[in-house]
Amino acid sequence: MQTKKHFLQKVSGVIAIMSFVSCAICLFLLISANDNATDVYKASFAASTFFFFMVGMVLKLMATTNLPSFKLDNTSNK
Repeated sequence: MQTKKHFLQKVSGVIAIMSFVSCAICLFLLISANDNATDVYKASFAASTFFFFMVGMVLKLMATTNLPSFKLDNTSNK
């Protein structure tokens, strides 16, 4: 049963996609870094790749989670 997604879940999904794109860009820069780049730059791109990948995973999980509705039903027997 698919429930309606909240606004912040939709925003989380968009930011997750942007984070995965950033991860791919950092990974490409890390792989294409020749001997011209120092170890500091390589470590920086490796850390950025890991960070963006993990943020994307967490935000994608938040975007796809089915959250229950906590609204009270006022049509109870009176």
